[in-house]
Order: sequence, then C-alpha cells, then structure tokens
Amino acid sequence: MMKPVCWIVGIMISFLLAACEEKRPLAGGGEPGSLTFKVMNRTGTETVASPSVGQGVRLYVADRRPEMNDCPLYCPQEWRYDLTTGGGAVTYTLSDMLPQWYKMAFICAPQLDGVFPSIEDHDFTHLYIDYSPVLQRKVQQPAEDLAVYRQVMDRWLKAGETALTEDVVLSRLTGRLVIDMGILKDQFEHPVEKIEVRLSDILSRLYLRDEAQGLILADHPQNYVYGGEAVEWDSDAPYSICMNLLPQQLTGGSIHVFYADESLPPSVFPLVDEEGQSFVSVKRNTITTLYFNGMEDSEFEVRYAGFNENDAHIGVDDDRWDGWQPFDHPAATGEAEGAYIIDYTVGGGTSLSARAGGMPDRRIQSLIYLLYQKQQKEEYRLVKKRRIPDIPGSRWPLSRENGMTWAQREALKDTLVTGHAYRAVFVANTDNHFLADGVTAEQVLFQVDLSVGENDGSLYSDARLVLPSRAFTDENMFYLAVADIVQDASDPHRVPSNCGVTLQRMVTRTDVKCSSVPGDDALGTLIQSGVYAELLQAGGAVHDGYQAAVSKLLAGDFTLGVEFPTQTEKFKKLVKEGLNAVLSTKEGTSPDAMTIGGRIQAGLLADLKSSSPATLPCFDWTSAQTATIGYAEGTRANELSFDRVAAYNAAYDSRPAVYPVTEGAFSICSLGSNPGETAQNRLVSVTLNHGVSLAGIPVQTNQGGNEWYEVQCQPFAELHYEGSGMSVPDGTGTLKVTIDWEAVLDLEHEVDSPLTDYEAFRTALDAKIAEVYPGNTLNGFQLALPYPNLSVQDTYRWVHSWTTTKINQ
Repeated sequence: MMKPVCWIVGIMISFLLAACEEKRPLAGGGEPGSLTFKVMNRTGTETVASPSVGQGVRLYVADRRPEMNDCPLYCPQEWRYDLTTGGGAVTYTLSDMLPQWYKMAFICAPQLDGVFPSIEDHDFTHLYIDYSPVLQRKVQQPAEDLAVYRQVMDRWLKAGETALTEDVVLSRLTGRLVIDMGILKDQFEHPVEKIEVRLSDILSRLYLRDEAQGLILADHPQNYVYGGEAVEWDSDAPYSICMNLLPQQLTGGSIHVFYADESLPPSVFPLVDEEGQSFVSVKRNTITTLYFNGMEDSEFEVRYAGFNENDAHIGVDDDRWDGWQPFDHPAATGEAEGAYIIDYTVGGGTSLSARAGGMPDRRIQSLIYLLYQKQQKEEYRLVKKRRIPDIPGSRWPLSRENGMTWAQREALKDTLVTGHAYRAVFVANTDNHFLADGVTAEQVLFQVDLSVGENDGSLYSDARLVLPSRAFTDENMFYLAVADIVQDASDPHRVPSNCGVTLQRMVTRTDVKCSSVPGDDALGTLIQSGVYAELLQAGGAVHDGYQAAVSKLLAGDFTLGVEFPTQTEKFKKLVKEGLNAVLSTKEGTSPDAMTIGGRIQAGLLADLKSSSPATLPCFDWTSAQTATIGYAEGTRANELSFDRVAAYNAAYDSRPAVYPVTEGAFSICSLGSNPGETAQNRLVSVTLNHGVSLAGIPVQTNQGGNEWYEVQCQPFAELHYEGSGMSVPDGTGTLKVTIDWEAVLDLEHEVDSPLTDYEAFRTALDAKIAEVYPGNTLNGFQLALPYPNLSVQDTYRWVHSWTTTKINQ
C-alpha cells in the first residue's frame, strides 16, 4: 500500500491508510519505494513556506490500469489524502509505492464545507473542487485567503529507486475582482444606501486535471449577488466590493446603486454592452480592479501613475538581467457616462513594476515621454514630447505613496482625443547626461522631433538610440517602455483610462576576465601533458637521446660468446625498451632522492618560470588599466529602434570600444536587440594596454537586450612543446645520471631461465659494457639525457581557451 507520512515542526504524524487493492506485479519487478514532497504556495512572485491557516490540502494519486478501459486514470477513494496541517511547515512522504508511473494532483483550497466533495467516480478526469461555498459568501474581505492553489505532475518511480524527493510549488489559480466606487459622496448626487454587484454565469466547478501547460478547466455556471450591506455615506474612504472568482471573461453582470430616498430608482451600470461584449476579465493570480469614473464625450484622460493606491505605475524592471520581457499592457476601457477603469495587478495588490520598499533607484537619471498618434497609413507620428521632472533621486515605482512630486503627477497624465489610437513611449537616460568629454553633452536620441506642419512630425519607426562614445555605467544605461493606447473604433464612448509601464534595459552586459597565473602544481600538470609526454615519444629529445646512447652500446657485434645467446638478446631488448624504467628510478641511495623523470620535470618547470619576464606576467590582467575590444566587421550594434531592432551603422564604428580594467576584469555594456539576432556584437579580439593581444575569441554571447554574460579567458589552458621531431633541438641541456642496469632491469629475474651461472653472465656483461663505454659498468652506467630549455620561448607555445556563462537565466 502507499502510506503518507507528514512531518510537522519536527513531530512525525503517520496516516495509516488501507490499501486500495493488492499490489499488482509489474514488468521488470522492483521493490517498493517512496516519494517525498515539500509543499509550498506561490502567490504572485512570492513563494511562501506552506499553505495558510484556513486552507485545506489534498493529494490525489492516480495511475493507469489496463484492465479498466473506461477509466483511463484510476484514482480510488483510498488514494485521496487529506494532508491539512493547519498552516505549519510540512513535508509529505508516500511510502510503499510500486515502481511505475503516477499522476499526482496537489490541491490547496479554502477549508469550507463542500469545497472538497466526496465523489464516488474513480476516474481522475472527473474529479473537481466545488468553489460555490466561496462564491456564496456575499461579503468577502481582501485579507481572507479564498484562493485555490494547484500543482499537477507526472512522476515515474523506477525499479531500483528507493526514494525520490521534490519540492512542490502550488500556483494560485483563482483571481479577484474588485469594484472600487471611489468616495461615494463625491461620486453621487444623492445619498447611497447600498450597492450590489450582480454577476451571471459565474463558473463554480474547478477540475483537478489541467491537460497541458497549467490549463484551467472550469464549468457549472451560477448567478451570484455581492455586497448589499449598508454603506457609510459620509465616509472619506473609497467604497469597494471584493469578489474571489475562477478565471473567466464576464458574460453578464451589472452594478446596482440603491439610494436612501426610496422614491429614487436604483442606478444600474452594466458590465456588458448591448452586444454582450464584456470588458472585464478575471485572470488567474491577478487582481482586476474596476474604478468608477466619469468622462467627457470627446476626450479622455490617460493616467500613467500615482492617482490612486492601485493605479498603474511607472516602474523600473528589477535588477535581474533576464532578457527582454514582452511588453504586455492590457487595454483599460470604460464608458463615457459612469465609466469603469480597469487596472491589472498581480496577486497581493502589488504593481507588476514595483520595487520592494519604494527605494531610490539611481539607474534612472532622466525620463522623456513621447506620444505617437496612429495615422491613416498605419504609421505612428509624434504629437507630444515631454520631459518628466524631478527624476534623479525619485523612488520607484513612481507613485503618490512613494513621494511622487506634484510636477511629476501633472506630467504623467495626458488628455487625448477620442476616435484615435496612440502609442506612449518612455525612454530613460537620454536627456543630456552623456558627457563625451566631461563638458559637452552628446546627442544619443534621434528622430524624435515634433511636427512643424501637417505630417511633419517624426515617425515612431524612425526613432533611434545611438551608441554613445562614453562607456555605459549602472547610472546611464538606456531604458525603454512602450504601451499602445487603443480605443474601440465602433464605440467612441469606450476609451482607455489607465496605462501601466515598466522600463526595461536597452543594453546588454558582458563581463570579461582572465584566470590567474597558475601555481607550480598547475604548471607542472601542463608540463607533464604538453611537454614531458612529447619528450618521451619517438622523435622527442629524451626518447631519441636515450636511444642514441644505447644504440652504440647494443651495436650488432654486442655478443657475450656462445654461452649466453638467449640471455644476451633478452638483455638487449630490455635495454632498448628501458627508458620508462630508467626515468622512474631514483638517483643515489637516499630514499628522498627524486626520480630521474622528476628531475627532468623540475628542470622544465624552473626553465619555464625563468622565462616569466617575457611570458607569464603578460597574461596577468591585473596590471592592465584599459581593454580595447575588436568586433567582427558589420556586427557591432550601434543603433537601436524603439521596436528593439538593431542597426549596424558604419558611421559609428569609429567610436572606440575601450573599457576600464579593474582587478583584471572589465565589463562591456552595449546596445542589445531582440533575441535571435545571432550575428550582433561579435567579439573577435581583446587588446590590453600593457601589451596582451588575444585574437580569434571563439565565443559569442549574441548580446541580446537585457542579457548578462560572463566570458572567462584561461590563457594557460594548454602548453605545447614545439621541438618534436628533432633529436636534440636548439637550446637543449643534458641531465647526467648514473644507471644501475642490474637493478633497473631486474636482470636476475627477467633474463630467460634456466641460467645456471648468473654471476658468469653478469661478469660477461660488465666486460662488454666497459669495452664499448670505457669506465662504465653494469651497476654504474653513465647516461646523458637531453631535454629542452623552456627558458627559450621558441621551444613551447601557450594555448588559451574561452568559456561563456549566462547570468540570471
């Protein structure tokens, strides 16, 4: 059976559940295992530790049963677990699970009677949550957690796996509709007694399954009435009605305002027009707020920021370099008589562009507002241009609660003419703050001139940001926000009213740094693989030097008489192949003496380090002050349109790409366009002012807009010996050593048996060696091993490598 175990603040509570059926044998067999889940909720952009108090948690487990053709996903009553813990930090474990495929649905919903219905049907696809107990609450408070959270997952428990552990984050599926009527005594001529919101065809049943990509399936429409309690007519606070709903487009509904004077008929404001079209959409994990408002017939006001707590904001994207986020500014519409203004915010009532704490953001030093009007030729022409005041030191997002100035509030509202479509553009850090020479301002924003006569205004498609001469810093990067303000052409009374925008970077960042000079151990490893191994191969200095010495000894007339024919040939073979044995022996009798091979490598290391005045420091970037970057021809993005399309204007290629180096690293901040343009800002070389020049950088970040990459150079990735093929290359030295052939070759055990008189054989060898090399013996053979002098740079070559890492993916 499957047994869940729940850990709550260190105390284990076991739920003993009856088996739903006998264990079924599976193909391949396998022992039972377990699955452990830590369950958390995600509300907006925040992940909380556990479901809140007042929420019930259920786990539904299903599998496929070939014997049940009419039930593709089998989920019996025994596999539906109540995991409610009252809000404590929780971890759930299902034990004794057979290795197979499972579908699991974690559901968190209000702990109200009837929300989790007992359904006899065993088909998982038929199971649902009944949301009607929530919908029946006429008065709902914003502080109540009446949301439904869900996570559906497929998991394999494979044979041989004893346990799987996973964090499960439940996403909020429900939305919230808030009707904000404003301050009633300012909105209505007569005292109001009560206000009702009457909604029809509201979905009340939410299915557990999601089919694909988190799809929400709901049905069973019902009619509900919200509000209706007595209002405080003299209150100075806005009056609002809160409703938690499943996601849907409203297809019917109206607001009814009842007056204290019963002789006055109620005022009715429909939420759906005469053709049944609704402008109210309830979205998952989103608060939809409708503001009651009034407007003139021929014009409307677009409020960009700061007029109510929940109005749209002018915000700055967070500091993550996460690539371009799509511009998504839902159209807000209303009626000319008694209008409703729609504003979308994420769950929790926080603006999409809000920065925690409303702290000053030094990234934005200036802000320009541009308004384009759509023309008959489907092009947008500039009709207004305005500098937003008091930007340096402002708190973001710009809002009244964050200390927005009166001048900013006035500058961030605009009166537009009905019957036209507009495009609002906010561009930051282009207003006389790039000082090319520290004194003179440099123009970086082009083609944004107001019209002089008819059709003389600049076009949106012609506007350009130009790469400045001065390097970008954290306080002068380009930021942009674009929002379309579209009016329904068939109804001149329906107009947008609120517009939220989020400034996003128009630049890309690439950090380039160099690995530090390696220490002796790392250099020794490179010498071992790139030089020493070459010396030991045929054609290498050590190999050929050794073979030259023994070839003279083992000439064709090397014989020891007729007594030892086979032993003589075996001795000659052992000596020819004995290079590795020689190099692995220790010179002298001290147990701490280095092997001959170790002595060669130590000499190579000393030689290489002696060349450091010409080699190693030039790769130590910490002594450099500037870096000049080379780009592949025609790839440097030096212009950028408001649609984030890069241009490669050769007229600006002469601007130097020089960046300051700090502690061996520098950052390239340049214009970055939409993702997918793989041939932009292609780096081909780095030249440091202290003499290092590295060409052919084999990396490419593409440098898309608002992306951050790290490129690291490893100048000591490989070391190659250039003297291979020469027996004794120029500049080599020799290592004179004394070899004990008898010990190195283990003659007494290696020569062919039977050998009845080993001493006679040994004496004959001594005599023959002395004959060819006077003064040498079997136990004292003088050998000179040549090896290259790495203090001469022509004998070796460094190979550098590049790696690229994307930050904040």
